[in-house]
Amino acid sequence: MGANCFDDFRPISLCNFTYKIISKLLANRLRPLLKDLISPFQSAFVPGRWIAENSIMAHEVLDSFKKLKGREGFVGLKLDMSKAYDRIEWGFLERTLQAFGFDARFIGWIMYCVSSVSWSILLNGGPLKQFKPSRGLRQGDPLSPYLFILCSEVLSRMLLAKEAEGLISGFKVSRGSPSISHLMYADDTFVFCKANVEEVNTILDCINEYGAWSGQRLNVQKSAYVFSDNTARDTQLEIVERLGFRKLGSEDKFLGNPIQWTKSKMRDFKFLKDKILAKIEGWRCKLLSQAGRATLIRSVAQSVPMYSMSSFLLPKGLCRELDQAIRKFWWTGGGDKDRYLALVEWDALCLPMDRGGLNFKKFEDINLALLAKLGWKLASGDTSLWCTIFKEKYWGRSGHSFWTALLPGNASFGARGILATRDLIRKESCFIIANGNSVDLWNSPWIPWLEWNSFRAAFNPMIVPTLLKVSSLLNDEGDWDPLLAHRGNNLDVIWNRIWKLNITERLKMFLWKLGRDALPFGSRLQRIFGNPVNCVLCGESVDSWLHLFCHCPLAKATWFGSQWAIRGENLNFSCPRDFILWLLDPGFLGSASTEDREAFSRFEICLCDELWNARNKAYHEQEFPTCLGVLAKVNSACSAMRRAWEEPVRIDAQVSWDSDRDRLNGRRTVYVDAACKDLRATAGIVMKEADGSFSGALTVQLAVSNPLEAETLALYHAVLWCASQNWRQVVFVSDCQSLVRGIHSRAAPNWRLASSFWLLLHAIDLHPQAEFVWLPRTLNQVAHNVCQWAFNFPFSGVLSAEDLAPLVAM
Repeated sequence: MGANCFDDFRPISLCNFTYKIISKLLANRLRPLLKDLISPFQSAFVPGRWIAENSIMAHEVLDSFKKLKGREGFVGLKLDMSKAYDRIEWGFLERTLQAFGFDARFIGWIMYCVSSVSWSILLNGGPLKQFKPSRGLRQGDPLSPYLFILCSEVLSRMLLAKEAEGLISGFKVSRGSPSISHLMYADDTFVFCKANVEEVNTILDCINEYGAWSGQRLNVQKSAYVFSDNTARDTQLEIVERLGFRKLGSEDKFLGNPIQWTKSKMRDFKFLKDKILAKIEGWRCKLLSQAGRATLIRSVAQSVPMYSMSSFLLPKGLCRELDQAIRKFWWTGGGDKDRYLALVEWDALCLPMDRGGLNFKKFEDINLALLAKLGWKLASGDTSLWCTIFKEKYWGRSGHSFWTALLPGNASFGARGILATRDLIRKESCFIIANGNSVDLWNSPWIPWLEWNSFRAAFNPMIVPTLLKVSSLLNDEGDWDPLLAHRGNNLDVIWNRIWKLNITERLKMFLWKLGRDALPFGSRLQRIFGNPVNCVLCGESVDSWLHLFCHCPLAKATWFGSQWAIRGENLNFSCPRDFILWLLDPGFLGSASTEDREAFSRFEICLCDELWNARNKAYHEQEFPTCLGVLAKVNSACSAMRRAWEEPVRIDAQVSWDSDRDRLNGRRTVYVDAACKDLRATAGIVMKEADGSFSGALTVQLAVSNPLEAETLALYHAVLWCASQNWRQVVFVSDCQSLVRGIHSRAAPNWRLASSFWLLLHAIDLHPQAEFVWLPRTLNQVAHNVCQWAFNFPFSGVLSAEDLAPLVAM
């Protein structure tokens, strides 16, 4: 699209479904190795590295360029490779993989995937004969990003070798910081060296040699240069003549962020506002309902400035303008309206959905949260390259730390933003409890989701003076003692129930607006404008939610005309939320089945929605509905929703787990599962011999309420039991995939479970020959059955086959 000459055309390589599966499998094998193969100057697609890292380093280097003094200047070259992915030579890729030491068979698989592409030229709308290329990586292929950065690593190592030989000099932001000769993110490259022709020639020679090997070609028209402020004018002219590049301008960006900053940060970041407005002002967006607009805001509009907000602190004025644009779009759908009626305040819309909001996010809050991730890396002693450079530049050997460092008056714009998060991190950080002996129960932050007053209120006031340490809440076995404390829950359950209903998103939004008193009834508008408005359908009473949905003659007729024959005049509720709770759980149905209750809720919600639509048509179009017409529309809507949610989804493909089951053959196996309900959990553990015969079972009652923590402790008890039985070469089977994945990566699946998970890892380290396998619940049924039995008949201890045979199918 938009091609003005032949060079603008690009090949489009499509990957079919089967190819993507194979390619994704190879990419998953390759991905964990990248951190050991790729230098820290590349941050793209490497696990544990982030795009913001290179953006920050480039910013700090260019900030130091402006303050550099002395006789020797430096130059930065922003390089643009023409059609970078499309020019990679396959022969070069294969030799690169061989140089990295990959197995010949693995290389063969990758090269077969890469070379399986074929192209065809469309001439006058018709495809010509297919032909096979000899270069290029497919866009959209899961393998392509990893293969490209492996090829780019060749250029990176060439530059590092020249720096080691003294032929080029990397830039240091401070005396003790590491030298930076280049920064790479995929095909975005920034190179730094001393401002002299010799070093510039060395860099160009490296680029040309790399291009001759790989097929890459430098795009001179799009590449740019920037000099440090102390570089002599004559030297600048000499280097510019050699390069043929243009000067880096304020409109240029590196990794989506401005490179050259002006005094007006509002002007520098104006492109973010323009992008968001472009997203929400399209004509298609104006056709969306409020439910659709809410989805667009959460998934698209609020993600546009993520890259910039991950690196820099945006001006508060810009954040307010972005919030205003989003708020206006949600209430009005776009357009040129400067004044509109917002019946719910913005702060309430930004609450989580389970607290009555719509999960919108204020841009200022997102910005601080993202920058706090960078601040936490500095505070927690991260040793990545950007952290080392940042520390050396701003506190270095002064003896200060992230918490105590004093920013100099000429600190960079980026540094000011990162260090501005210190108060936020102090407020939101907390202790992770191990034995609890060193943490003050009342003054140390260890429950981040509870405010101090709420935390105090959760305990019996008679025992508060006796509790001094967190360990006071633990019993002798190290488990939480439920007799000492209880947890409160102040969440309004209505909101979660609304969002989990099997109805359309538009109806969920309708219920939410009713619960928030955000429907523009006359009674609601009277509180704002002072003008009373009667019901447009009957004219007998003030236009209110209770009148329209319960007491209006049309409402009473439709309620009575439904299959439940409800008397509307008997319906009285103090607030909309009570009415919604009645719709969701009507008491008069008694012991009716779940299906009947859902049918009632679905019908009455649709009825309220149709009454609201009828009221609006009568007000705006003077169309007055009949009872039979309303009931017909409600029945039609209910039938459509019932079909949409109740029709079974057919899955033709059968998933086979035979390969996973084969791994267990001929080996001792321990099946582990946990059940969790009502603040109580049970672990079920079953041992089987190598021949598959039953060896024993163990059940443990757990004082936890989190399912993932219950699975963790169940596996911990299983490992200890095997150690006591002197079982060494054992396969542990769990149906908790996140836990097994965490064991393999030695990273807790959830930080709140860190103590339990570290306990498990310590036990595993004492059992080095053990293997941990995930299998679906259907293949872990034996442990599941034991677990359910122990939950219903609370018992902790070892069980024999005779104990379980009558109750559990082994």
